[in-house]
Amino acid sequence: MRPALKKIEHIDKQYDFSMSKARLISYFNTIQLSEIKNYNGLVDFDSDKGIFHLHNSKDTVAYPLDYRKLAGEDTIIYKTSYAEIQFSGDYARSSLKLISLYAAWGKKNYTQKAVEQFEKKVIRKIRKMQR
Repeated sequence: MRPALKKIEHIDKQYDFSMSKARLISYFNTIQLSEIKNYNGLVDFDSDKGIFHLHNSKDTVAYPLDYRKLAGEDTIIYKTSYAEIQFSGDYARSSLKLISLYAAWGKKNYTQKAVEQFEKKVIRKIRKMQR
């Protein structure tokens, strides 16, 4: 039997970067858009909302942030089906904070594994782009 997903609150793990908040968001968007190819063309784009979703479904695959519209915001909260993320920073430094995420939950607690997967799929890729 497959474990159920459960929202794990209060992770509050912060990742700091020596780049602008705009660049961090741009890198995050790049990662989201690169994940679309994993769906083998089964993704539609809603141009009114700017959201990529599964074909014939409302399940969101990617929701790129327009950092030009968000430039005046000190902190940006981004919620997906797998995590809640906070972006903050200025023109020189930025941070991404993992607030909460959804992890498999059954006989075992998979919280640490879920954080490691987030770091592998998002944080490591951002750091690699940063070089």
